[in-house]
Amino acid sequence: MLKTAALFIASARTGAISAGASKSELEKITTYGRNIGLAFQIVDDIVDKSCESRVKSSELRLANANIRSAKASVKFLGGKGKILSSIADYIIQRAV
Repeated sequence: MLKTAALFIASARTGAISAGASKSELEKITTYGRNIGLAFQIVDDIVDKSCESRVKSSELRLANANIRSAKASVKFLGGKGKILSSIADYIIQRAV
């Protein structure tokens, strides 16, 4: 799970650094990448399990918590962060 989060962190940080993000902004983007990566992996596991057995509600709650944290971490971007929030929404919708 941490490998997936690391890939999302690297992607998010690369974009932020390219855009000239401050240290504070980079920390928030790193938080976004970590949470979105963790949520992605949890949801991916849920999707895989849904064919085999019952999905645990605790897994879905954890994915939702990560999505909420990810979206909160990019609020500082205002309208520019809307696409990042939309990505988060898309990820969690895969589990439904």
